[in-house]
Amino acid sequence: MPRPNRVAICLYLILSLVLRAAPAATAQTYTITDLGTFPGGGVSQGQGINFLGQVAGYARFSNFNAHGFLWTTSHGLKDLGAIPPASHFSVGQAINIFGDVAGYSVYDQLLDEHAVLWRGGKLYDLGTLPGGTISFAYGIRSNRRAKTSGDGPVEVRAQMPGKVIKVLVAPGDTVEAGQGLVVVEAMKMQNEMKAPKGGKVARLHAREGATVIAGEPLVVVE
Repeated sequence: MPRPNRVAICLYLILSLVLRAAPAATAQTYTITDLGTFPGGGVSQGQGINFLGQVAGYARFSNFNAHGFLWTTSHGLKDLGAIPPASHFSVGQAINIFGDVAGYSVYDQLLDEHAVLWRGGKLYDLGTLPGGTISFAYGIRSNRRAKTSGDGPVEVRAQMPGKVIKVLVAPGDTVEAGQGLVVVEAMKMQNEMKAPKGGKVARLHAREGATVIAGEPLVVVE
């Protein structure tokens, strides 16, 4: 008669004890929000969401055409439009913390699509590579800057909601490009905001211990 495998028996006993000692998993709860549709439409679909709870996607009209949308708690479903004419189809695919939306839109009678960017209430046709006819945009980063060179002032903004852990500069300080300015903690991670160019700290908005929202100005370098 074969002898029992003592190692296997020990492992079985240990696993049994661990499973008995482990607490029962807590059921997760969710809040479901109906984002609605465009007037007369019956379909909408969210494609992306940012840290502020803003949603990008597309929704249909009564004529079954669809446009990309931006949904916010304050303004609801906003039609982002399409590459003219308005009868063209468009889809919002991704959104960053500034509310910029990337996606695509039909641009010709052949129903070819171009990648587009919706920013500040405007639609930007991103075009295609040389010789191409079709492009799509499926993602967008959150660390865009209004200006990264030249003599004008540059605002450094919080990339996501968080807390200012440390301020590394003072008004009037001279800084080099890439030098740390402010440390912001978000999602249990510390993010050092760096100077986009060399210059002088013209204004300092950040205060240690303060809570900031996405896009809030922290430092102005000129």
